Amino acid sequence: MLSDPGDVQVRPGMEAGLEAISDACGQDVRETAVTFDTVAVTPEQHRSWLRSRPEDGPHRPLVACGTRITRPAEVVTRPRH
Repeated sequence: MLSDPGDVQVRPGMEAGLEAISDACGQDVRETAVTFDTVAVTPEQHRSWLRSRPEDGPHRPLVACGTRITRPAEVVTRPRH
């Protein structure tokens, strides 16, 4: 949930942000059950994925920047098996 929707800015995903994208996705893989991935993806693996996506249009990668967006507690605290 957002503390204030105005605190978040959505922008296109860019190569300069791959480290942060990989960190966020890796945290989900390691600590939650919100993904079916079992191994964290490296920034280099994300780079080839990002380059294969369109730069504009409805299916371009987007990232949210600003106040941390949190998930419901039951998702965050559920152990991964």
